[in-house]
Amino acid sequence: MGNPKQKKVKTQGVIDLNPTIDELQYPLLAIGTKYYLEEKEGVLHTTSIQILLSKYGQKLKKEITHCIGFTNEPSHNDYKSIVDDKYNVYKKLTHEPIKGEWTNIEAFLRHIFGEQYLMGVEYFWNLYHHPKQKLPFIGVVSEEKNTGKSTFLTFIRMIFQENVSTVSEHDFKTNFNSGFANSLVCTSDEHAEGKNRTLIAQKLKMYITEKQIRIEAKGRDAYTTSAYFKIVFAGNNESTLTFIEGENTRYWVIKVDPLEKLVYDMEEKLEKEIPFFLYYLINEFVARPSRGRLYFDPSEFQTEASKLIQENSISAMQRDIEDLVQTCFDDDEQLTEVYFAPVDIVDSLDLKARDKAYVKQVLQKEMKLKPSESSMRYKISHPVNFLTKTGKPYLFKRELFDKSTTF
Repeated sequence: MGNPKQKKVKTQGVIDLNPTIDELQYPLLAIGTKYYLEEKEGVLHTTSIQILLSKYGQKLKKEITHCIGFTNEPSHNDYKSIVDDKYNVYKKLTHEPIKGEWTNIEAFLRHIFGEQYLMGVEYFWNLYHHPKQKLPFIGVVSEEKNTGKSTFLTFIRMIFQENVSTVSEHDFKTNFNSGFANSLVCTSDEHAEGKNRTLIAQKLKMYITEKQIRIEAKGRDAYTTSAYFKIVFAGNNESTLTFIEGENTRYWVIKVDPLEKLVYDMEEKLEKEIPFFLYYLINEFVARPSRGRLYFDPSEFQTEASKLIQENSISAMQRDIEDLVQTCFDDDEQLTEVYFAPVDIVDSLDLKARDKAYVKQVLQKEMKLKPSESSMRYKISHPVNFLTKTGKPYLFKRELFDKSTTF
């Protein structure tokens, strides 16, 4: 009599109700204390060891790849799915670089970057060769149609595939960031920040230069890993794409003109040339040495488009304060400096008493000014005459203050 525990063998026309370990369809990983089936590299589905053991038996345990946690190790030249016993959430690219002509890509990049074409190629060279290198925020803006802004974002996704994520205003208001935090590039089309502009600006400012990030996802344990993602936004509003406060050391904003000739199959042509473009980046292009912490020197991306956004990133209160001080200098050409305490600004601008705290916040946080260290006697320029007061005022110097200067 046969052994009742013996597994049934598949025969023609018979359904095997007790599959063998050879029929395990997906690789099985134990990461930390949880189990996952890997549909494909980077795509995991949670499961339980009890379900799998009941289906495949004890031999299953020999098929488990054990990892102590997750990591994000982007690489296009030496990709590894497991690094230091950690599961690599970065996805391997499927392109096979070969030598060939990439005339459509070249023409398209020259259209997007204009006179900064070399910088544009260096940007992609870094994305491919040095994916861990921090790079400036790129914003492509235009109020006109048929400029190629959206195609530019699509082109980035076609090259770096599943390592490119799409973000929205909502992603910057929640703690759950696993949807984009492990990406190489985060893109946003028709980007608009609305009333959350200042909040988003603070997060963007941190993300552009932050080296570590805490990854939080629903149903998984939070963990900290290196952050390598870059940010590329496209928008229709040339004045308010994002918020750039103070000195611009992170934002490369490019105004894009309409395409001279509309090509309806542009994306297909670009995609076909990607293997040729990658071959060029790998074997032929010679990039210049790094010039700053974001590879480029900040002076290289001080475009007119970024300056326009800077001007429109000033709060209404800061603009009123600047106008007040500028009026003082305009009324007296001999005046080299003026003093104002928050209460003086409240009085001069005919504000409410409760606005004093906000005025102080704007002076310190937005305009980066500090009050005098000790109490002093000073004169303020009143709408009618000069008044002598005592307090800890803020100093405004003529040589540091004009319409082209942002504090």
